[in-house]
Amino acid sequence: TIDAAEQQYYAGNLKEAEQACNFLLENEPDNIEALFLLGNIAAQKGAFDDSLKHFSRAVEIAPNLPVLRLNLGIAMKLVKKNEEAVAEFEEAVRLDRDYVPAWFQLGTALEGINKLDEALQAYATTISLKPLHSEAFQRTGDIYQRQNRLDEALECYRKAFTINPESFAAYNNAGGVLKHLGRVHESLELFRKALAIKPDLVLCASNYLLTMLLSADHSPVEISNAHREWSDTYEKPLLPHHEPHNNTPESEKHLRIGYLSTDYKYHPVAFFIEPILASHDRGNLTVYCYSNADRSDAITTQLERLADVWRPIYNLDDEQTCNLIRKDGIDILIDLGGHTSKNRLPVFARKPAPVQVTWLGYPATTGLRSIDYRITDTAADPPGLTEHLYSETLCRLPDNFICYRPPANSPPVGPLPCLANGYVTFGVFNHFAKITQEAIGLWCRILHLIPDAKLLIKAQGMEHDPMRKRVAEMFDSQGISEERLELVGKTPSIYSHLEMFGRVDISLDTFPYNGTTTTCESLWMGVPIIAKEGDSHVSRVSVSLLGNMGLSALVAATDEEYIALATFLARDRRNLEILRNNLRDRMRASKLLDTAGFTRNLEGAYREMWRRWCAQQKKKL
Repeated sequence: TIDAAEQQYYAGNLKEAEQACNFLLENEPDNIEALFLLGNIAAQKGAFDDSLKHFSRAVEIAPNLPVLRLNLGIAMKLVKKNEEAVAEFEEAVRLDRDYVPAWFQLGTALEGINKLDEALQAYATTISLKPLHSEAFQRTGDIYQRQNRLDEALECYRKAFTINPESFAAYNNAGGVLKHLGRVHESLELFRKALAIKPDLVLCASNYLLTMLLSADHSPVEISNAHREWSDTYEKPLLPHHEPHNNTPESEKHLRIGYLSTDYKYHPVAFFIEPILASHDRGNLTVYCYSNADRSDAITTQLERLADVWRPIYNLDDEQTCNLIRKDGIDILIDLGGHTSKNRLPVFARKPAPVQVTWLGYPATTGLRSIDYRITDTAADPPGLTEHLYSETLCRLPDNFICYRPPANSPPVGPLPCLANGYVTFGVFNHFAKITQEAIGLWCRILHLIPDAKLLIKAQGMEHDPMRKRVAEMFDSQGISEERLELVGKTPSIYSHLEMFGRVDISLDTFPYNGTTTTCESLWMGVPIIAKEGDSHVSRVSVSLLGNMGLSALVAATDEEYIALATFLARDRRNLEILRNNLRDRMRASKLLDTAGFTRNLEGAYREMWRRWCAQQKKKL
């Protein structure tokens, strides 16, 4: 009977429950309850195609039962048929306008096809029918976060974990919003709460580490130790299961290089890796790109063309991804993300390639024993200063650790704004998460010393009034009125973003987390940038970038020197104008734009890493 099948199912005896259902169907082919139970059993076993088949058959028999439409829609979602799922959920709520689960699932499916406003409406209906629906508040917050409506997102997350104090996702996602809002201390607190509820939430642990880099309260050693603790928790259990590699240990052989990234889309990492992919010497190596990007855009298409082999891995789990990398015979696998959002460091923890490297996307150690090298240079990591902060061996390239390619459609450098305005405008173009209270304190002191100067801050989220109001209050508390600020949100294109530098005389770098892309953009647009150096890579990126431009004099060692450099340059308008007119040519002539030379250096580093591995294998024989 169906009762017996259900008893087996709820007791966890799936095989017996499945047998009972199949026996029922032999005698009653249209038994909806048996098909329904089989659909759930198949889903629980991960046999999603079978689940879809069973629920589809049930709906054929009883098309007007909302619960069957709901489960069929969920089965469709599990096989990535979101558009079909939307139709099923819509039919479920048409049959029963008060069916809360169907409204909620409709929202998730609409998210899956990027119909965010419609998804918000579905979640709003869910909440109207069930005001204490924690997940609907959380998912609403997720959409608001994607739309840069950060204050609204935060409010939704707070409602979610107030309703359900065990909602680790709400705590984690709220921590991400607070990070973007520059509220680092609160962000770290919420990440800790999420991890207390779900210690195996590996990406939340990565979020915590990334956020630590933004705080001036943690020493480089504390940050390094926290990364090693991440490894102890998430990587150490995997180390005994590392398998030997079958790669041929020939030191001069044609190499297979794999770049793994979540950011093969409109993202700074994509802009830095693009010229390297284009410049690699295919006579000596083959380039594989493993893309964990959840969405594609025009940049994705461009990068795909530059790869010899393109492998989407977003829908593959860590074991499947490792198996794919091993099957491809990758000799050197390069991580481009570190502990940034949606990273795949657990793949590297499984050691799918004999040589593993981290580079470009993360300004600190990964903490992983399974990653052998970290690419840097002598300015960002001076010999003897930072080695103790890394689990990886540092590989210092001869000149610079990154290479910049300006957008082909860059606007021309405009005239020095202060000559027309009669006052100097300072600019900050970094992500607001990098703007610490300590930095704001120094900027306010600079503005007090130059009473007619203004400050332009361009950051995502600044297009929304609540964030603008909060930022204005932060400066007002230190005696700088809102009239002296220009707060600018996201612009529609890279061209309009770069044009914004035409309104700025001097850029101010953030600390302890220096800018990278924004520093290059500022210099390309003729705007000098004042930076402050620290004693770890995250706070020495500008030392490297400005040093390569012959502009080390713009790097301050202390707070007082930072203020002095900014005020001195602001008063020396003749020198400012000369810099404005010469910076682009200076950059063109620098190592920062020497893509070919940089790529040869990078390939030389890869070859040396490979030779070392080959030598180690010969010692084992």
